[in-house]
Amino acid sequence: MNIEEIGNVKLPKDFKLMIKHFEDKFGNDGFSKFASYIGFDLVVDKDEVRGYELVPFEAELPFPTGSNGEHMGWLNLCPSLIEFKKPFICWVPLGEHIFYHGNEVTEILTNSVEQLHSPNYEDIDLEFLSKLGVVPHNANKVKLVNCDNEPLNKIDLRLPEEYQYEITIDGVGVVAKRECFSTEHKHEQIKLSINQYIEIAKETFCESHYGTSLFYLKEAYYRNFFESDAQEQIFEILKMMEETYSKLEMKEAAFQVNIEIKQREPIG
Repeated sequence: MNIEEIGNVKLPKDFKLMIKHFEDKFGNDGFSKFASYIGFDLVVDKDEVRGYELVPFEAELPFPTGSNGEHMGWLNLCPSLIEFKKPFICWVPLGEHIFYHGNEVTEILTNSVEQLHSPNYEDIDLEFLSKLGVVPHNANKVKLVNCDNEPLNKIDLRLPEEYQYEITIDGVGVVAKRECFSTEHKHEQIKLSINQYIEIAKETFCESHYGTSLFYLKEAYYRNFFESDAQEQIFEILKMMEETYSKLEMKEAAFQVNIEIKQREPIG
């Protein structure tokens, strides 16, 4: 079976090739085996997960795990970079946590099999995996990117020198060319008021520092969710996010923001 996309997400080349290896080995059960090795058990439309709060706008998550609303998939952080390896993650709605599994499919399989199936590796064909370059004993620990009251762990991205990556409170981060980031503002978690985040976002947007602007808008959006007295600012934040994503050529993320804006607008 030649699978080009799953759940309306176009598959990376290495994923397609790995699924083909599983189908050659396990026949009609190939894809379900592949899914069980990584840790998901269903495939849905990538937008099904949007029913949860605070789903990252950059997320493409067609793989529910069957556990507490968890979904697996990719973060589409820089659509303009054609060869960019999108990080594969598990998004957990309880706590809005992100677990990073890797970028290459062999790395993802290696880390996921070790996390989910060690030490007994029940129903795992280790010899078959070894032939594919997947050796669970050599795995890196699946990384929790954002954890309450703990320092953020950057995702291991492979970017050209002219690009910059800054991790954000939602565990996603911002990727853009270096000139899109301001050198006058820190890209770290500092506690400001929602209005202060918005003002910095406006200032840096006007300077064409769209990466920094998005960084502070993400801080505002995420923190706004937990501050009941700040809900009146949500439309301003979202409208600015939509425009900033568009400036960064992140059309799908901008589209998802626009959907949320319309969903929040009062009826009538």
